[in-house]
Amino acid sequence: LDVAPANAAVLSSGPGVYEMNAMLTSLADRGKVSAALKLYRLMSAADDNGLRIRGDAYTASILFGMLADSISAGSFRQKNQEAVNASPCWQWNEAIALLDTFE
Repeated sequence: LDVAPANAAVLSSGPGVYEMNAMLTSLADRGKVSAALKLYRLMSAADDNGLRIRGDAYTASILFGMLADSISAGSFRQKNQEAVNASPCWQWNEAIALLDTFE
């Protein structure tokens, strides 16, 4: 996922937690768990200026809800062109990794 720098002609300021949550919700509605996790990590990582978007309680709710839904739906990830559908281990690993990002 490549994120272009915020253009002053489009946004009056860079994206914040509200915009990130809107994008995550949109991806959740489409069942795009991996894309949402990648977007969250990209937006919450410090950029060259040391700035980052800190997720809030709503961000956590979106991400954990999405992971829980993907477990109950039997969601899978593509890995080297093979579907991995045997275990929800990746969801649990992602959930544990996410816990470390919220203070």
